[in-house]
Amino acid sequence: MKEIINHLLDIGRGLVVRREHQAMRRSLDGYRDRGLLTALLPGVYCRPQDAQDLGLRVRAVALHHPDAVITGRAAARFTFWPELEVKTVEVARQWHTATAVGFIFRRRRIPPEWRLTSGGVTFTHPAVTVLDLCAELGGAVIDEALRRRSVSLAQLWSALTCFTRRRGNRLRRILLRESRDLPWSEMEREGHVWLRRARVKGWKANLKVVVEGEAFLLDIGFKNDKVGLELDGFAFHGSRLSFARDRRRDTLLTAAGWRIYRFTADDMADPVDFVRRVRNGLAEAKGRRRQRQPTTPHGLRRPESSVDEKPGGERQLGRRAIPKLFPQRYDPRVPLAERGG
Repeated sequence: MKEIINHLLDIGRGLVVRREHQAMRRSLDGYRDRGLLTALLPGVYCRPQDAQDLGLRVRAVALHHPDAVITGRAAARFTFWPELEVKTVEVARQWHTATAVGFIFRRRRIPPEWRLTSGGVTFTHPAVTVLDLCAELGGAVIDEALRRRSVSLAQLWSALTCFTRRRGNRLRRILLRESRDLPWSEMEREGHVWLRRARVKGWKANLKVVVEGEAFLLDIGFKNDKVGLELDGFAFHGSRLSFARDRRRDTLLTAAGWRIYRFTADDMADPVDFVRRVRNGLAEAKGRRRQRQPTTPHGLRRPESSVDEKPGGERQLGRRAIPKLFPQRYDPRVPLAERGG
């Protein structure tokens, strides 16, 4: 009998369903009572050493309740965030279901368009999963899904519109508004919020910069001023390889005229200091740009658009610049060579 049950477990990829083997119901129950089998759900058995296997647990739900939908952390783990820790499997069903150890069943309807099925198990769509986890994980789950390109911001708004009158929707709306510049981490989200509140303009999140044929993404970039902000979270910059890669990138960007400012988690603890350092960096960049502008013989700076070329290559002031440089002596009827200096 033991060999038969092991064979059934192998066929079922680690699970055996009691109702599918009516002739062996007593034997299966006896093995369970003796501790040789573990019931994940009523009538769904596995080997005791496999009881904590998350894949078996979600498959047990699908076998016991074919209409069930896996939600929450377990759905995120299997659809877009494989590193996420899962202790309890959350399940949505249209009917009331008694809760079992390691599972939470909630009475909830998930529309078919917001479901995904993989390996015989039905999960909530990543957009719905992200919104479900906002109350627990805040903006971090939105950032993670956007960074992995598992969902778009439009899909998140559409899912929020579909599930109206849910508790916590006010928080979800706030987090989605804060995500309009597509942050990829919690530090980036904070940086975006503080720059918007301080009314700092001209920046773009995840700005793409190409230097010597290589493309780099700046966490926050001011393209016109050639200023980049890097928010160094340990998850992406904590290894020796990442450190070397970041330094090489900074060297190439600096050679191309960019000024890179790096902020750690400790730096981001003070929003006022963060904004002050950004503004100082922008002011310094504008100062360098003004120093590179050409000047007139009188020492006055002029924009390049106000300088014309003579046919012989000699440079002269364009007419639009003359009224500003010589306001009292300007007369368009008098030739330039006859005007007093």
